Amino acid sequence: MRNLLLLGSAVLGLALLTWWATGGAGGEREVDGPEPRGRAVPEQRALPDALADELGGTHLSPADASGPEPEASIRQPAAIESCRLELRFVDHLSGAPVAGQVQVWQLGLAEDATWTAGDQRVFEGRAEDGVVVLEDLEPGLYRAYASAARARSAMPPAFELVDAKQVHIWPVVSVAKEELWLEVLDLGGTPVAETLEREARGWDYSSTAGDRPSWARERREKEPEGWILGMGGSVGGRGWIRSTHRSWRELERDAFGLLLGPIEQDSRGIGRNHRFGLRRASGGDAEGCEVTLRPRGHREFATVLFSKQDLASALVLPVGSDGAKVLGGLVLEADTVAFGEGTGRSLQDAWREVRVTVRLDEPAYEPLEASWQPGQAATPALEVRWREPAGGD
Repeated sequence: MRNLLLLGSAVLGLALLTWWATGGAGGEREVDGPEPRGRAVPEQRALPDALADELGGTHLSPADASGPEPEASIRQPAAIESCRLELRFVDHLSGAPVAGQVQVWQLGLAEDATWTAGDQRVFEGRAEDGVVVLEDLEPGLYRAYASAARARSAMPPAFELVDAKQVHIWPVVSVAKEELWLEVLDLGGTPVAETLEREARGWDYSSTAGDRPSWARERREKEPEGWILGMGGSVGGRGWIRSTHRSWRELERDAFGLLLGPIEQDSRGIGRNHRFGLRRASGGDAEGCEVTLRPRGHREFATVLFSKQDLASALVLPVGSDGAKVLGGLVLEADTVAFGEGTGRSLQDAWREVRVTVRLDEPAYEPLEASWQPGQAATPALEVRWREPAGGD
């Protein structure tokens, strides 16, 4: 039954009509999209015929996100001196314009006296109203990258710029809130069967909108002697923002796992890190840890739930210390690892990759931090030391 549900949600057929700005009609083809799951999966669909006719231009069929990125070939300039390119980014369902950061790359440039062979970024900026118009481009092979698209959604392949004026339309899978699922195991890899509670503790994000796409092989500048200096083009920065809202609630389970509730999925340009407390409902705060969830386009995750009592036997205390106070001052954290569709990991594979961290930051003791993967190593000894008095006396 689960396989049937997954199959139904993963059928992302996309038949995009190809319309050139010169008026000619292209062929029609169907391609596979990403392999998300569940009822909230964003589907990649063909634009309605009437809408496709209205928009015009070349409809770029997304490549399979799970497959390898195409390799650019080394190409020499064609006879045409310059081209005008208009890119229109539209929602894959409604056809509405999608604004956001965009990069356009020319692929497969030949090596010369100054630069190595590779790809060159010719535009980086915001597509206001979903449109970017570029003038005086050399004919050749180009590819665009939209940061607003859902992480792991299919991306259109490269296209040839051969006419004096060309219009290309890119259907974008927009970001939306999706149901995400969690499986919880203990330090030994056994699924936790008790009722669990979750407390939202905020989130932060990092922006990768200016980073180089994974398929780009950026040209490098050479010194006169031929040594490579560095990458050409700019590199985007990163930032974060924090929000806090706390309330414990019981986690419900469906056929796919523990329901984390609708959470906004990541885009290709923004990656969010959601932090929440996780505990056994029967044990209170002493029976839990803080978990960090990074969606990155995935929907099923594994984590490890461990408690301070699990670490009691690992503590190595200095003479005269209060063991209960030290134990109470520990901060426990665990990350999450995606598994299931599109990851190549089983639940046990994911458990082996989960990393947990223990910290102690109390005035009387030296700072302590230990991090390990329970699926690959036993709990290490946690040696606590008195903090040296100020001045060394």
